[in-house]
Amino acid sequence: LKPDSLFDLVLDVDLDGRSEYFVGDETIQLLVSSEVPRYLDVPATTGVVIEMMKNCAGTILAELSQVPDEGFADLLTIGYEAISRTLMQSIGEGLNTPPQAEAFDPERFLDRERVRGEVRAFAASLSSSEGSGYDHRLGTVLDLFVPQFAPQFQAAIGLGWRTFELSDLDGGMLLAVTLYGLELFGCEGTIPADEAALALTLSIGDTHHLRVAPVLPSNSTDHSYYATDQVIYFSEWRAIIEPSRVAEGEPNWRLTVSLQSSDGKTSAPFAATLNLPWKVTGGYQYFQLPVVDPDGKTCGRAMLDIRTLTTSGFVNDLNERANWQQSAEALVAHNLARLASTYINENFGTVIKVFQKLAATPDGQGATLSHGA
Repeated sequence: LKPDSLFDLVLDVDLDGRSEYFVGDETIQLLVSSEVPRYLDVPATTGVVIEMMKNCAGTILAELSQVPDEGFADLLTIGYEAISRTLMQSIGEGLNTPPQAEAFDPERFLDRERVRGEVRAFAASLSSSEGSGYDHRLGTVLDLFVPQFAPQFQAAIGLGWRTFELSDLDGGMLLAVTLYGLELFGCEGTIPADEAALALTLSIGDTHHLRVAPVLPSNSTDHSYYATDQVIYFSEWRAIIEPSRVAEGEPNWRLTVSLQSSDGKTSAPFAATLNLPWKVTGGYQYFQLPVVDPDGKTCGRAMLDIRTLTTSGFVNDLNERANWQQSAEALVAHNLARLASTYINENFGTVIKVFQKLAATPDGQGATLSHGA
């Protein structure tokens, strides 16, 4: 039994996050199990994602309605990636805004049973679109949305104290890196989560500055996903002020994410590296970086964002963190769903149109978009 395509269908979601169904013929039946991992361990993040699907999926599908099926996922990915780079920069300052009078339910995104019910209702809607069977396009909108945005949302909710009073291009005195985690698939030499830490190194030329973030075993899997919730500060960083002429080979700042044992005695033989832009437009960017093994094979991804702060911004971070109460996560989730939905609805179409225009240039070469750049 070798089907041309096996679709990742989400037909229903049980308590452990699995959606299962059988495929086959008279002689062979295969159980297909699709996971929505840990979705009840992070109910606020899950609730925000489902709320945004209800708010934004219609806009996204309408903007891509004329795109052929074979190009749908690719163009959707481009739109998501472009918006994800600057979404939090645009809405971050409003995440702790007191709620409007119309309705703020502090349990809306924290009640696990309510969130579970909404996940199941959305899953049911995928297979009942106008009675025409499974809605593959809507399913793809969700499938690609989660890995692009859920790590950002989880950090925004859990680290709601972070300041988004960001520096201008030349005014940054400090680099703040929020490291979400390291996801691996097929890497050799992994380390059990309860014995692991994530190493973040900022380098320029031959100078290296190392910070270590503890892994959270409760939010991780044993050898494939290493989660952390750390904001790491590099006071050594400065923006590179571009002179009128730059000598060829001028070094730039690099960030390297790697896995090591908690005691620092063992390092895994793979890493993700980011060459930082000389100037961070708007003071914020979000990145997903390929993890590469010694043979150059991609075997995972690292997720992080960077903020450039002034000295006062750093002080604000420290003060807000000291006063942060976990109960405030409900308000952050409420505002995140509202503001991020508005941002995507207002900007997704523009991003897609700009990319299509660039892709149609006479030389036939598309362009990599960074929304807002």
